[in-house]
Amino acid sequence: MGSWLQIVAQNLLVLTLTGSPVLAGVSVAASALPSLLLGPVGGALADRWPRRVVAAVGQTLLAVIAATTGVLAATGALSVPVLMALSVASGVVGTMNGPASALLGNELVAPDDVPSAISIGSVTFNVGRVAGAAAAGIVLGTLSVPAAYALNAVSFLCVVAVIGTLPSQRPGIAERRGAPRDRGLDLRGGVRWLAGQPSLLLLATVSVLASMLTGSLSLSLAPLTLDALQAGSSGYGAVGLALGIGATLGALVSGRLRRPRVATVVLLAGVGAVVQVGAAGSPSLVALLVAAVAMSLIESVAATASSTLLLTRPPEAVRGRVMGAWSTVSGLGGLVGPVLAGGLLSVFGPRAGLALGGVVFVAGLVVAVVATGFGRRAGVAHVRVARERLRSLRLLPNPGQAVARS
Repeated sequence: MGSWLQIVAQNLLVLTLTGSPVLAGVSVAASALPSLLLGPVGGALADRWPRRVVAAVGQTLLAVIAATTGVLAATGALSVPVLMALSVASGVVGTMNGPASALLGNELVAPDDVPSAISIGSVTFNVGRVAGAAAAGIVLGTLSVPAAYALNAVSFLCVVAVIGTLPSQRPGIAERRGAPRDRGLDLRGGVRWLAGQPSLLLLATVSVLASMLTGSLSLSLAPLTLDALQAGSSGYGAVGLALGIGATLGALVSGRLRRPRVATVVLLAGVGAVVQVGAAGSPSLVALLVAAVAMSLIESVAATASSTLLLTRPPEAVRGRVMGAWSTVSGLGGLVGPVLAGGLLSVFGPRAGLALGGVVFVAGLVVAVVATGFGRRAGVAHVRVARERLRSLRLLPNPGQAVARS
């Protein structure tokens, strides 16, 4: 809730200071820059050190950064360059803290319940997103931007308090303690494992494309709401609320995906891009709100499915470093995406820029699927599964039995 409160506050703060969607995108992208270089380090820390300690230290430092930003904003000393520097610092801590915080959740439940726990975590996250968007309208309307940063700092300390209550013996901790431990900081273990997983490499490609062209919904819809539809800050708050509602519904739906497939994520990403193209032509705020719910719902299901694949497929011994490698991949999209989105909106306008992002994403998605041969492999796999089902129903002969008879 605190994080989404700060995101809304920061977007409006930069737009107010500069009037530039590009600089608003740069301010968001600044926090993603460190993950390009430090993602593997954060993953190695999650594999090497107690995840509870790494997560608690990281959350405490994030609280300090948020509080510092709020104080500077309150005293009038917060310029755009200073805000960029603080965003980079936040990105450094977040990159170091991210894998440990995510994998700490795995240890709270038995291994078979991890997919369900991921869905519950996604619901919780998106409930906070809805509440954060609603709180942003209240806090920014009645208090101030510094108050939003201060509340976010308090929220980080709440997380630290919760981490401190976790028992040392947790249901999923046995799997980690039984896995071989790397006492050093091998930064390439996750990359090596991912390199041998073609389907996850395609998933990474789709993730980067989505981050670049369709993932920055809060930023991409701001000029359309404020300029093209002239809906004002209250309209922008309503769009943020609609995005949160869609994301929460998507998290609830994704709870049904106990064993998600990469093909599901790819298909959902394509549908979401098509909806984005339609959203660009929204004639009214109501139409945009409906499209925002749909886009956010689709994005949420795809993101939860991706998280389930990422947190369950790798062996425990390299799980943190796989997440670190993935952080580098997603960091590339997080760095380029907001800047690219802001550039498209500035050059082509709110409507054409939003639509162009969706069209380019669909084209890139088709190229990625064809280049990796994923569609052909998935088709072969589905045919194989269908044949086995028919054989189990005795509608097709079993090859082994045919050989035995001959």
